[in-house]
Amino acid sequence: MEDRSRSGALVALGLVACIFSSLFCCGLAGNEVDSGDLAIGREVVASSTCGLSGPQEFCRLLQSGMTGDCFLCDAGDPENSHNSSALNDRDSSTLENRTWWQSENAIDEVSLQLNLEAEFYFSYFVLTFRSSRPAVAVVERSRNFGQTYEEYQFYSDDCAGDFGLPDRSTRNSIDEVICTSEFSDLQPLTGGELIYRAIPPSLGFMNPNDPLVASHVAITNLRIHFLRLNTFPGDDLSDPDTRRNYYYAAYGLVVRGLCFCNGHASTCDPAPGVNTTQPGMVNSVCRCADNTMGERCELC
Repeated sequence: MEDRSRSGALVALGLVACIFSSLFCCGLAGNEVDSGDLAIGREVVASSTCGLSGPQEFCRLLQSGMTGDCFLCDAGDPENSHNSSALNDRDSSTLENRTWWQSENAIDEVSLQLNLEAEFYFSYFVLTFRSSRPAVAVVERSRNFGQTYEEYQFYSDDCAGDFGLPDRSTRNSIDEVICTSEFSDLQPLTGGELIYRAIPPSLGFMNPNDPLVASHVAITNLRIHFLRLNTFPGDDLSDPDTRRNYYYAAYGLVVRGLCFCNGHASTCDPAPGVNTTQPGMVNSVCRCADNTMGERCELC
């Protein structure tokens, strides 16, 4: 009777260990799921888009700060619309020939949000602008499908004044939230980038199975929130002619990430009801191997 109890206890302990780490009861986790662009095949939601309420005139700023050529944005005209779907355009042509998303004129607070159907592991994003980059912005993530958000990083040309933080270019730990002015210059007026890396190269290699790392890179939603336009000194946004020169516009958003399966899958399948007709889309359901099971192959 005592041996049977002892045997049952050992089995129970084995199951508990398996729940916490499939590595120990299912063998070495040696499979890897390829990373890809999480934005492909998914909608990027913009809080503001030019031309939705009718044609809106906008102008290009010249390097001197003077007004260049002017154009119309009209969401109802395919030739002159600049909707957020353009952020998923992976056309390899030169930037000047690419489609782009554009906000309404002279609005400081605008957000771009990528909503995912499951939890993914996030690596980095790059947002390439057609306009100047924002003077102030914050990048946020959610792990509960948008119920709550937490900051990844602040961006400002005045970190102390806007956020009460020192201006920093590197993080001391993976989950440290810093403010940087690195991406907040008015120049260039086109082609500038806004970037965030979940695991910065300065920290070296970090094990994705580490609980702190896993918690930091897990996302269901990514939100890039612009808080203030970048303007030339002396420009007054209350002036109608000046307002035409200032808006947010971006050619493309790349969000690198993967379906995380604890090293026990090399392939992920589409989630039920998700349209995966677009080539290159990153799927979310682990196809578990090594005698594992569970949403993330975390069980034996």
